Amino acid sequence: MSKDWGILYHHSGRLRKDKGWSEKESDNPPDKFCEGKIDNKLPNGFGTYTHRNGSNYVGQYKDGLRESQGTWTLFDGKKFVGIWKDNRICNGNTFDEEGKEVGEYVDGEEKI
Repeated sequence: MSKDWGILYHHSGRLRKDKGWSEKESDNPPDKFCEGKIDNKLPNGFGTYTHRNGSNYVGQYKDGLRESQGTWTLFDGKKFVGIWKDNRICNGNTFDEEGKEVGEYVDGEEKI
């Protein structure tokens, strides 16, 4: 099933492509959710994921996982900007809450 744009709710722990995504809210909101391009009942393409603690991810998805270019902003203002692969940070930079660069990821390893 393909849908150009919509909202999917995530009801389990870590993002996984094989479970946790639903078109319906849970019985115990607030839910984590992704608004964006949907294909085969999973986020695919550009989307915005909002965690119930206020953190969010804006970027690309592939089969329900963060993939390619994206920005993960934590509830406290710290962020990672860079490339994701299979839902993991691969290459990019980390910034503190004031926007100062404080670290770097290279091939999935954090360099401080």
